[in-house]
Amino acid sequence: PDQFASPMKAIVANFIVKDLLMNDRSVGNKNGKLWTSDEEVSPEVLAKVQAIKLLVRWLLGMKNNQSKSANSTLRLLSAMLVSEGDLTEQKKISKSDMSRLRLAAGGAIMKLAQEPVYHDIITPEQFQLCGLVINDECYQVRQIFAQKLHLALVKLLLPLEYLAVFSLCAKDPVKERRAHARQCLLKNISIRREFINNNPLAHDKLVSLLPEYVVPYMIHLLAHDPDFTKPQDFEQLRDLKECLWFMLEVLMVQNENNSHAFLRKMVENIKQTKDAQCPDDPKANEKLYIVCDVALFVIVNKPVLPSKFYTPPDKVHTSYTHTLVSLQDLINDKEYLISGLPPGPDQ
Repeated sequence: PDQFASPMKAIVANFIVKDLLMNDRSVGNKNGKLWTSDEEVSPEVLAKVQAIKLLVRWLLGMKNNQSKSANSTLRLLSAMLVSEGDLTEQKKISKSDMSRLRLAAGGAIMKLAQEPVYHDIITPEQFQLCGLVINDECYQVRQIFAQKLHLALVKLLLPLEYLAVFSLCAKDPVKERRAHARQCLLKNISIRREFINNNPLAHDKLVSLLPEYVVPYMIHLLAHDPDFTKPQDFEQLRDLKECLWFMLEVLMVQNENNSHAFLRKMVENIKQTKDAQCPDDPKANEKLYIVCDVALFVIVNKPVLPSKFYTPPDKVHTSYTHTLVSLQDLINDKEYLISGLPPGPDQ
């Protein structure tokens, strides 16, 4: 392979990238459809999809980044996602062909993340762009991307942070997609716990295997969700709560190993840090802390009391002046036993 490295890189740079991916030779159909059948996809876009797959296979074959080719490829794939599939931004390409290219770019980043040498160089911004494909405007893109994500996760091929992407499915407008995502979460969490129980050596790698450790990744991902623009907006905070609940409800359903307390402590710890992606940005850090507060609200309100013995909890009245909920409002700190405990029989 080393003997072919230089000529192959030239082919990739000059033909695959410049001539094929960075060039729109034909004008696509302007019918406005977000998806068409395979037979209706333009030959040029089919070639571009294959070119993206070739780039990924080339990098996976090398399994090293000495030439920095992976960095260049990841920047190209990110640009494809930022431009919504129209890399040249000449508006020649059809909406349905753009959907195909977004799906190919998101799938390519996900594929590269399965190789440790490339996972390590994927930036948080690139991870976020990849994850947001699961909220794509095109139903088929969301569907196929979610299936690819699930298949890689159940085989433990992808790092744990990619499990956090499923939390975004709470915003999917289609009920079936939300239900599918929840089943994917249940399956993945079950497989990870079973793997840990059956493999004693796995206990040395709990941070990368234990499902609960997905929470910091989820909080960071949601804090950088482009839909989360106004930290005090009621509708956006409600969507945020739904995304957090979507994941936390599945994680806490059995309270394994006292997971409620563990999750709460982990979220509280995040509030003592800053966002490493932009540590000096006050607004970014505020958004991170607000996501933490909403997560704490969800965790605190999860325990279900037996209805035979307790009435439903009083509704929490929140001001929304700083975050979705003030945790102080959740705590009943009134002392009902005014004079203290009664003396014991031997006192």
